[in-house]
Amino acid sequence: QRKNAADKVAADLKQEDASAKLVAHALHVAGYTNKEIGDALHETYDLSKPDELASTLRDAGFDTAGVIGVLQDTQQLPAAELCDALIKAGAKPVEIARALQASKLDPATIAAAFLKQGQTAEAVAKAFKGAGYSASQTVSSLKTARVSVAEIVAVLKGIGLPPASVVNALKDAKVSYGEIASAFLASKQSEQASVEALRAAGVSWKTVAVAMHEAGAPVRFVATAAQEKGVAPVEIAQGLFEADVPPREVIEGLLAAKYKPSD
Repeated sequence: QRKNAADKVAADLKQEDASAKLVAHALHVAGYTNKEIGDALHETYDLSKPDELASTLRDAGFDTAGVIGVLQDTQQLPAAELCDALIKAGAKPVEIARALQASKLDPATIAAAFLKQGQTAEAVAKAFKGAGYSASQTVSSLKTARVSVAEIVAVLKGIGLPPASVVNALKDAKVSYGEIASAFLASKQSEQASVEALRAAGVSWKTVAVAMHEAGAPVRFVATAAQEKGVAPVEIAQGLFEADVPPREVIEGLLAAKYKPSD
């Protein structure tokens, strides 16, 4: 029961040899606020370092959201320092992401905070996936945190996202098809695999041809894939002509793909 100030309760309990962990638990059960608990632990046990306070709170049975509540109400930490304290206290990235999401912190800020503390882009993506963020939210957040699109492609594939879903997530995050094609190639995907990913995402042959050309792939790669699917060459050529690709380059690419001159 809250008959006395939190710092008085903490001091009295310390006189009885109670640990900081026990005091934190007792104050929480008694209904003291986050700020009262944090301030009492700081005054009584000199828990001024964020990671030490976070560790004590976790040992006292606070969940990650509860730890964040105390840290924010007493120390007003920037997101990066908050993540650092929680990681040092033993919290898993997915727990942190989930708790920060519940606290309405912007996903891009969370991603940047993780990266600043040495977490890899893949670790961030895994945490976001576990916390329930959509793939497009993960892409947008990593992009805002200045992770390259090529690395994002590799990361999304690394956490098990199918190629078509990778394309759609990038598209939802306002990445152009040319950038997507370039990113697939830069992440060591073959030209064929890149074409297949775009097509699996429902991208037209016309758009795929232009995107792959913008990514620096010779016309023959898209043309070969199209020819094997029985696609008329006009579906490839039209977009390339509209994109001002020299007719000679287009024709040579179509012929290399075994289209007939009569086609």
